[in-house]
Amino acid sequence: MVDVAGGEGILIATILRRNPALHATLFELEHVIASACTKLDRAIVSRCALVAGDFFKAVPKLLVVEDIVCDRNRPCSAKEGDILMMVRTGGRNRTDREYRDLLAKSGFAAARVIPSRGGPSIIEAVPRG
Repeated sequence: MVDVAGGEGILIATILRRNPALHATLFELEHVIASACTKLDRAIVSRCALVAGDFFKAVPKLLVVEDIVCDRNRPCSAKEGDILMMVRTGGRNRTDREYRDLLAKSGFAAARVIPSRGGPSIIEAVPRG
């Protein structure tokens, strides 16, 4: 599993604790990785590669776990999260089409999207080829 822009690794640590056979990669900016190194316990770090990088330049092979903004005139929590992210950080959530376009620009294709009820969806991204 790869968590791109996963902050200090709270989500990835939770998933690794619940799945003892799983290994993962936390991919974040260099200063965030440095902070994560001081906050994650040894049991997690032993199964999690901490990789510094910029997802605007390149990303590792991945599953994308994100809130996907639904179509117009349909209520969904991702729209509220989109507004909050925009106000707090200047970031935003994306639609299915926007994720597919972003992946395509990075050399990936969305093999499938696994929706969830009331939470983030999983986008299985595979290298184009």
